[in-house]
Amino acid sequence: MKRRPRSSKAPSHIYVRDRETGRIVAIPTSIFPLEFIPEVWFENPYWRYSGYLSKEEVMKFLEKRPLTSDEAYKLGKYILLFAKNLACMSWLFSDDRQGYFEYMLPCIHKLSQILPRVKSREEVWEMLNVCFEYGLDPF
Repeated sequence: MKRRPRSSKAPSHIYVRDRETGRIVAIPTSIFPLEFIPEVWFENPYWRYSGYLSKEEVMKFLEKRPLTSDEAYKLGKYILLFAKNLACMSWLFSDDRQGYFEYMLPCIHKLSQILPRVKSREEVWEMLNVCFEYGLDPF
């Protein structure tokens, strides 16, 4: 498991609510596995709350309207960001962090390998199918 170098431009901390006290706690991002750290951190990774995609962009995909290659790539990018954000939060609260890391790492790798070639709905679906294999549903 790799760790992010301290000189990274990523935020130095994320903030979560302590489940027992309800207080906000700062968590250093340096504790997360490097492979899981997203380029964009979402307070809530679900598309409606993340602000990364508009309702129109999602509905265009779901309604099977034609997508440009840029639109397809943006959907693919969101899927990877969703998976990484969720992986970080799940890893943070896992009782078996190493086990979770080993389970989720192939998902992140597969999505990362598909993303550069996303140009159409078919590649977006390929990414979604990888997510479904791991119990993730970005939409």
